[in-house]
Amino acid sequence: MINLEEYIIDEDCIEKINDSDVLMEYIKEGRPLQQLFGFSNETTVEFYEAAKSILEQNRYEDAINAFTFLTTLNPYISDFWLGLGMAHQQNNDFDKAIYAYSVGFKLKGGKIFPYSLAAQCCMEIKDYEQALKIMEQAEIYAEEHAEEEDTRKLKKDAKKGRRYILQEQKKG
Repeated sequence: MINLEEYIIDEDCIEKINDSDVLMEYIKEGRPLQQLFGFSNETTVEFYEAAKSILEQNRYEDAINAFTFLTTLNPYISDFWLGLGMAHQQNNDFDKAIYAYSVGFKLKGGKIFPYSLAAQCCMEIKDYEQALKIMEQAEIYAEEHAEEEDTRKLKKDAKKGRRYILQEQKKG
């Protein structure tokens, strides 16, 4: 049985949201609104699971709304941005998908997946130059974070991605 109490924003939080000074303090300090609303990490994970489920049901507009809520609630979680990107991509809004993916890989850049998805969107709109720049960003990340695990693989995958993009660009 779901306890709806976990999802209700109490009166104190609503007052804080309506106080522009408090709201600006949270923003200046880089604190997620999730804290202001009093949502636990567990509750936020439940929101994320619900958003993923909506996306898997091919309800793209609803998924966009769900992931937009999550990125507003906590903009520091890469998976929220990747979900938003996937929803936009499936909805054929490639520019918004590229933006969401780029935020995702800027937050957590050690895996090729978000770079590849962003590059794929670029290729859908025939912007091969931007797709190549995205793969270059992956290579730069790998070089700048060489001490991190998996960055060697990231660099190798990004080079493969560049070759693939160039190959597709020649096809036209």
